[in-house]
Amino acid sequence: AYPAAAPETQQIVKANFELINTVVYSGMWNLLEMFFAGAWWLFAGILLFKGKYKGIGIISILTGCFSLLDGFSAIIENDILHEISLNVYLYISIIWAFWIGILIYRKPLQ
Repeated sequence: AYPAAAPETQQIVKANFELINTVVYSGMWNLLEMFFAGAWWLFAGILLFKGKYKGIGIISILTGCFSLLDGFSAIIENDILHEISLNVYLYISIIWAFWIGILIYRKPLQ
């Protein structure tokens, strides 16, 4: 609709797109994703830590904490805290994925 619209209508279409993009990305996507992911990481980490997988449990708990911190920093609109917590979360989640892959490769989780 944007290319075929009149210039006045293009401004409205652009504003509507930016509004929907902001609502979805900043509101629903990032906040819900980080809080649900954080809760899952924490729950999984506690279960792993209570079991015989203490190391991966600690990494899971840390991943959950940084995920929740990322969501919280988005709520309070602290860009520096948001970037730091997001990047730490992303790096730790890669370490977690490699570690859990090695555990599964060596011996299936029970």
